[in-house]
Amino acid sequence: MEKYNTRRFVLAELKNWIAGHWKVLFSIASVVLVLSAGLYLDWRLNVPKPPAVSAITSYPLELKIELAKTEYDQGELIEIQVFLKNISNRTTQLTVWGPIFDFNLSAANGAVVYQWSRNYLWVEPNVQVLKPSAELNYTQRSEIFEEATANYVPIRLHKGAYNVTEFTVLTIAYLEPWKSLGERVLETPPITITII
Repeated sequence: MEKYNTRRFVLAELKNWIAGHWKVLFSIASVVLVLSAGLYLDWRLNVPKPPAVSAITSYPLELKIELAKTEYDQGELIEIQVFLKNISNRTTQLTVWGPIFDFNLSAANGAVVYQWSRNYLWVEPNVQVLKPSAELNYTQRSEIFEEATANYVPIRLHKGAYNVTEFTVLTIAYLEPWKSLGERVLETPPITITII
């Protein structure tokens, strides 16, 4: 019986205390609720976005690009991850008179405003051999500025939307036994980026 009275006493005291402090408890509960909602929204808004990916397949090769994001500020570095994979079951030789990987930035009207290889000259062929399922990969980096500096000609882009495409022009041959597959032009579908 005494245990029952003690429990009743404690519950009555607790009820009285809550009645006397309900404003404080309500304020604490409101703050906890608002903070929880804010943390949830921050988490949802800052979930890492998957990279933007574009690929094209022309047997025996697959050309793919990835951009970590699609919005850039002036002066920011654009990094394009490029992958060229031999998807055949034969060893393949690639011959290129120029860069294996090249990219264009084009305006909304389709006009090319920047081509990475324009500033370079190649006098010898670049020959690569890819075993089955082997992959070449490369990271292309270019800065975005509105004006050139004394020693560097960066990408000159004004604010707006642009399309990024990666392309390569290759002469392809199978090895063992040798068989020419001729020249191929591979160009990825565009990924739209925005300069803000």
